[in-house]
Amino acid sequence: MNILLTNDDGIFALGIAAMAKALSRLGTVYVAAPAAEQSGVSQALTFRHPLLVKDVFVHGKRWGWAVEGTPADCVKVGVNFICPEKPDIVVSGINWGQNGGTNILYSGTLGAVFEAGMYHIPGFGVSIQDDELPEFDRAADIACQVIEQILTKIRGQGTRLDGCGNPEPQLFNINVSREAVKEETPDIVVCPMDTTPYATEMSGHSDAFGRAYYWLVPNGRGRRPECMTDMNGIGAGKVTVTPLRLDMTYLERLEEVGSWNLSASLKEHQKPADEDFPNVPNLKTRTVMDHKVKREA
Repeated sequence: MNILLTNDDGIFALGIAAMAKALSRLGTVYVAAPAAEQSGVSQALTFRHPLLVKDVFVHGKRWGWAVEGTPADCVKVGVNFICPEKPDIVVSGINWGQNGGTNILYSGTLGAVFEAGMYHIPGFGVSIQDDELPEFDRAADIACQVIEQILTKIRGQGTRLDGCGNPEPQLFNINVSREAVKEETPDIVVCPMDTTPYATEMSGHSDAFGRAYYWLVPNGRGRRPECMTDMNGIGAGKVTVTPLRLDMTYLERLEEVGSWNLSASLKEHQKPADEDFPNVPNLKTRTVMDHKVKREA
């Protein structure tokens, strides 16, 4: 089995090293990871400039490829150029810090997993709860066993198609709590993503020059849902597994919103007068000139 391994903490992070060692018992591991940390970039792609890729060697032996881009970029480079053939699975992690709840939407770790889904490749995000120095090797061992079990199950299902007739992505988010790594047989719970918003506040400051700047404040959640979610599971010391999907359509509301007959309420287009908005750019006010360098005769 060919395994493409990436992360968002960077190619020299402790978590990806532990994951590579654990996954090696399942197949051949190809490491393509960001040259620098890319936390919080979600599924961002680089398309305004070329992606630089560097060979990385440790003690004279190839460790992997450092990509000057995002985790999703790494998946694209790995699938198209690094792996000798289409990888059987993509694994992203181990991320230093849990990726649960609404963090899934921001996470570069999960961005790589969703990118794997674009290629119809099973994708697994692996994260460990914040700690002074997480036990990455143990977390990698747990995650590897979970991945192996999931692969056995989904291979037995055969290929399933989504509503558009495309292969349904097999994507999973795995979080290992700091308590779980200390247990011989940690409890594994399959649970949904916690949708309670957190880290929504910002604090404002001024620098030495009087310029305003702002920091995102990692404020706690206002409440905890009563049902078991990924965040509750991590807090309870468990290993959480959350199935994910690319299709973000709110399927249960399609019929309801369709019944609103939105096209019937459209009115004739009323174009605003440009003179009513003098400070808004428009085709008449924009000026583009060729820049010419003045040279002395």
